[in-house]
Amino acid sequence: MNARNELFVLDDQENIVQVFRLSEFGQKVDKANLMTLAGYYEASEKPWQEVLRMNAQFTPAILGLAKAAFKKGQYEEAKRLFKEAGIRRAIPTRSGRSAWTGFSGTFP
Repeated sequence: MNARNELFVLDDQENIVQVFRLSEFGQKVDKANLMTLAGYYEASEKPWQEVLRMNAQFTPAILGLAKAAFKKGQYEEAKRLFKEAGIRRAIPTRSGRSAWTGFSGTFP
């Protein structure tokens, strides 16, 4: 990969170099995901919303929005989004509070 996020693949059968670039959707997912992974849940909310406008069934975007809602203290919205993303059950944590499987946070 280079600085423009282009991936070069050598096709030795055709004797050519193919260049792959992220689509607009891929770029938006990458941006939102990097923000989420860095812990900037609230800042990732807008990019995840843009991703969902492009694909309303994209589970990582729903999870990103659930994490943002949780971080903002919007627990009912977070719970709804976690369930929409397929995370169906809460598990107890050491503190006795419950945490949704697949997410490292707890609901009060």
